Amino acid sequence: KFNGRGRASLENLLSDSAGDENNRYPLVSFGTKYYHLGSLKSNRWPKTSYFKEDEKSYFGNQYSVLGSGLSLNLNLLVGDDDKNDYNLKSSKRVDIAADDIYGNLLGKRNTDFTWTFPEPSFFIQLQRTDDNIFTNFKNGLENVTKGGWQYDVTPFKMAEMYGKMFSQNASYTLRISGYDSKKTDWNVDTTWKEGFPGFLQKNVFEGMQRVLGNNIDRDGKAGTAYELNKGNRWGKYYLYAKTGTIGNQRKKNSKEKEYDSKRLAVIISNQEWNEKNYKTNKFYVVYFTINHLAEMQGMMFHTYKDILNSIINSDAFKNYMN
Repeated sequence: KFNGRGRASLENLLSDSAGDENNRYPLVSFGTKYYHLGSLKSNRWPKTSYFKEDEKSYFGNQYSVLGSGLSLNLNLLVGDDDKNDYNLKSSKRVDIAADDIYGNLLGKRNTDFTWTFPEPSFFIQLQRTDDNIFTNFKNGLENVTKGGWQYDVTPFKMAEMYGKMFSQNASYTLRISGYDSKKTDWNVDTTWKEGFPGFLQKNVFEGMQRVLGNNIDRDGKAGTAYELNKGNRWGKYYLYAKTGTIGNQRKKNSKEKEYDSKRLAVIISNQEWNEKNYKTNKFYVVYFTINHLAEMQGMMFHTYKDILNSIINSDAFKNYMN
């Protein structure tokens, strides 16, 4: 959100005081403090537009801190990139090949084009809005906080975004030909000064390492993917991981199956990530999707380990890392 000087900052949204006894969600923990989103009554919710005097919707500004960061650093579409097609989402495909190949198939628009190139990914900010204030809050904050709709992101894009984050290179991209290996540092707010890499190391990547750990954490639980390390040694490589669950459709009785769908991102690195080496280390991103978990119950982590071992032991991987 922007303040009167045109500067975007979370300070304009969050407060260490609830301001209203009913203002209990969301509650943000940072350091030793807890912060509240300003209440609707106090007019502290982030408006979709600050140029409309009668604006009554919230959370839909594509130029917010969140929208700008996702767009600039992860190249995720957060707004309408073609204002003339009457569609918030683009029908283009992601160009993973040399431009002449993409352009040729794009002109024909045949089945080769449809199935050859990945679909684009979106997090359209305007889809977080609604005329009903309760639906607006649910779509604009609650759902997206849980990682649900309005995210429309492919596995291809998820793998790419993990690579962008791990390398802190906004130009990192997945391609099969014509790859330009230039590097573009992430666009980071100046208030971080030189502290952002250290923040990532402590609050993101150390957590991704603990996902694979079998040491009991402060909540009394082992890492959600600790089974990857059971009976397995990854040699000289460092692994980082993030698990996810989609669906949560629990069985109603003992005869029904659970239909949760699982997601797992694994980053294999030749160095332990820190603020001094992240621009030079070599890494490999693997993104797994498993749908209808009941059909793979008991096999999931065996499958993960088999695939990761095959990658690490392959000649292509060894040549790349060496």
